[in-house]
Amino acid sequence: MKKTIILLSGGPDSSAAIFILNMQKETSDEIQCLSFLASKMTDNSREIDCAKIIANQCNVQHKIIDVSQLDQLFSDIPLITIGMGGGNKPGKRKPFGFLGKTSCTPDGKIEAPLSLQTMHLLSAVYAVSHGFNEIVWAVHKDDNWDNSITDYIDTFNKMLHVSGYQVTIVIPFIGISKSELIKKGIEAGMNNEDTWSCLHSRENHCGKCQGCIERQSAINALNIKQNKKRVLQKSF
Repeated sequence: MKKTIILLSGGPDSSAAIFILNMQKETSDEIQCLSFLASKMTDNSREIDCAKIIANQCNVQHKIIDVSQLDQLFSDIPLITIGMGGGNKPGKRKPFGFLGKTSCTPDGKIEAPLSLQTMHLLSAVYAVSHGFNEIVWAVHKDDNWDNSITDYIDTFNKMLHVSGYQVTIVIPFIGISKSELIKKGIEAGMNNEDTWSCLHSRENHCGKCQGCIERQSAINALNIKQNKKRVLQKSF
């Protein structure tokens, strides 16, 4: 029996992953979604709204962990977000898991350093505590431009295993592009408009930040029409 946690941000990548893996699972397999709720200072409530919708549509148990207490680590730093995204882009090399300033970032604010690694460690703690042996991170080929993600995952898993914990983070979609992942998710039943990509929890996507640009690029590649002004439903 495979017991799997899927890290569900509410974005199109992780949402596609749950639709795909939920369709592929064996009867005896157990899947649970795990999301992280940040504080108002690093507001990701829009993503969480979408994560709830996606988990409900897939009829999968959804655990939301409140990590707002992490604000104490950054009490004198003007943060914009706690990130769960992929790798760095060519020409914009920064510490892994650290986006820094983007066009959607208010002046003087940055992403929390080591936030990605912190979320993965918390995921591993939850998995070990609840008997899960696998954690799925829905990164893809477009995130892995310099092999930084595969190197990072190998090192992170080695740390877990050397410490005696039998849990592994897996990246089953690292060989396909973002647009291919979204396409597979749609084929498995995902409605892309039920997902969120913007770095801010606004009424609509800003269309300017890294998340929005990558989302639109993938949508264009698939020739998908979407309502940019759509207000998310509240089905929970």
